[in-house]
Amino acid sequence: MKKVLAVALAIALMSIAFSANAQVPYVQVFFDDYATVESMDCPGVGMGELSVYALNWNMFIAAIEYMVALPSALTMTGETFEAGVLHIGTAVTGISLSFSVPGDGFAPYRTQRIQVYWTCSDCTGIADQQIVVLPNPLSGLVQAVSWPDLATYVGVGMTSTICPVYIPTQESTWGSVKSLYK
Repeated sequence: MKKVLAVALAIALMSIAFSANAQVPYVQVFFDDYATVESMDCPGVGMGELSVYALNWNMFIAAIEYMVALPSALTMTGETFEAGVLHIGTAVTGISLSFSVPGDGFAPYRTQRIQVYWTCSDCTGIADQQIVVLPNPLSGLVQAVSWPDLATYVGVGMTSTICPVYIPTQESTWGSVKSLYK
């Protein structure tokens, strides 16, 4: 009986380890060139640039499609792409991109840059505005095509935030929390 339980425990632990490795592929807008800053306070009225990244795809990306919904604090003024990119549409109406040299989806891969005009002077009155990556309206999906097999994989769009609202927290001990319920 102990051997059966040990084997069952080993199988359960292995399944947990394997499921942790299964990460969902996604596309997200970042405020920097390194795919690290996903929320930002309004920098004031003026020009800026956003980077759109494909993350966790774990394949070479031959093509990808999505759409980016911008909040009222941003107005798109243009887009730039790496050399050799064929694009149909725009990020805010739905875009399909094809790469002459497949992108490295094993690491954060920048698909494009979006030039924007910030129309806010500060965060007053515009708390928690979201930049949302949505499915391409024509296909109804956030999807990518892998190279060399040209298989299609579906991902998800993520949300970035302008002027995030932070909820204050206070560190406490478990004993002090329990004392609240006497």
